[in-house]
Amino acid sequence: MGQEALEQIGTQTECAGGRAIVVAWHESLPRERAEVTEPLDVRPGDTVWAQARWLGGAAYRLSVVDITHPVQFSLRDSNPTLRRTSAEWIVEAPTGGCPDSCHVLSMPDFGRLRFSGTWVTAADVRAPLDGSGFTHERETMITRRGLVRSVVSSTAPHGTSFTVVWKRP
Repeated sequence: MGQEALEQIGTQTECAGGRAIVVAWHESLPRERAEVTEPLDVRPGDTVWAQARWLGGAAYRLSVVDITHPVQFSLRDSNPTLRRTSAEWIVEAPTGGCPDSCHVLSMPDFGRLRFSGTWVTAADVRAPLDGSGFTHERETMITRRGLVRSVVSSTAPHGTSFTVVWKRP
């Protein structure tokens, strides 16, 4: 939270013409967010793999792959201000109206999302999410009125998977 620099990639669901459309996006702070413009046939319920990989120096490779319907997007980016001190897996409300009037949109009922294969590589050491030397923080999404909207589980015994569950208010 409150990062001044980051590299991230993921998917989000939008509503267009009364139907759900999943798009891939990437973001490089301090620059602005950019949606992927190439068609990426990601559908609700698909299994998606994503990676933000440091290539050395200020170079990064951001990739997202729809494993269910094999399509992918990858780009190389440069971010000399990033310090590489954290890794995050996030379920969050989308932002709309950008770049002119960015604002957070309502969070949809996403049911249950399972994150698996969550590995962190730092200083050439690959470890599970809850590996030695890493601090694992779980955040609960709460509305402005204090109602719980989502809960994050502990990591599974092997340390590489967890779930996020939507809670109806």
